[in-house]
Amino acid sequence: MKFEKTNDSKIEVVAGNLIVGSGVIITGVMNVPNEMDICGQVDGEIRVRTLKVGVGGQVNAIINCENAEINGEVGSQLICRNNLVLKEQAVLSGDVSYVNMEMNLGAELNAKTNRLHNA
Repeated sequence: MKFEKTNDSKIEVVAGNLIVGSGVIITGVMNVPNEMDICGQVDGEIRVRTLKVGVGGQVNAIINCENAEINGEVGSQLICRNNLVLKEQAVLSGDVSYVNMEMNLGAELNAKTNRLHNA
């Protein structure tokens, strides 16, 4: 999560980022210029530079990103144009296209996969 705390205890949110906290449900089309951190639930379509799905996060969406780090549940379609990292509690299903993938012990991959080549 990208919060910056200043000396007077105010929290400054970094521009271009979106945080979906635990218990929050979002449905729709999301265009996020930088980073999206999900610990809640997201359904729909996501275009983002960096996607992070934390433990307890649930995503059922068409996702187009450069980098993804998954430690929750992701389904539907994922296109990752650079690095895809599946952490210990990741569950990834659906159609997945990636350039580079790292899968940690304990992660589940129940998907049709397609390795992309760098353009």
